[in-house]
Amino acid sequence: MICNFFYSLPIIYFITLTNNEFINNMFFKKKITKHYARVLFEYSVKTHKRDSIYYKIKKVSFLLSQHIDFNKFFTNSLLSNEKKILFLEKVFHPFDFFLFHFLKLLVIRKRESLLKEIFLEYKNIYKENKGFVKCILTSSFPLNTDHQKMIVHKIISSSEKKKNTKTKKKNIT
Repeated sequence: MICNFFYSLPIIYFITLTNNEFINNMFFKKKITKHYARVLFEYSVKTHKRDSIYYKIKKVSFLLSQHIDFNKFFTNSLLSNEKKILFLEKVFHPFDFFLFHFLKLLVIRKRESLLKEIFLEYKNIYKENKGFVKCILTSSFPLNTDHQKMIVHKIISSSEKKKNTKTKKKNIT
């Protein structure tokens, strides 16, 4: 019994170590995801293609969510980077030149497994920049048109106050 206990100690330590590495890796991946999404968004604004790139990213995100095989392609370690890039060129180059080069960069830097998260973060940045406010309203009774308009007006005025507060804080510092 004692021998079995000692044999299990290094395994427990190893599992703890990998869990800590996983947590650190998770934060690192989130930082990478935000960076790539921000760069993608800034480029789309700079080239005045913000809306068109957003809708193309929505289409690719839908493709990734609906086709598991396409997802597996990006995470497959058996395929070389050259083969992945050739495939991406055939599929995405005619669709969008910039998006193809962005995906190519992800493959070269071995970040293609983060593609779904990068696109999700890009969509969040886009919506925030456009001023979209996500609001879920639950009511126990049907609301008439006047009540709906009043609620929408309050939400819009509330979000504008928050924007003005953020702008004032930025100007002060």
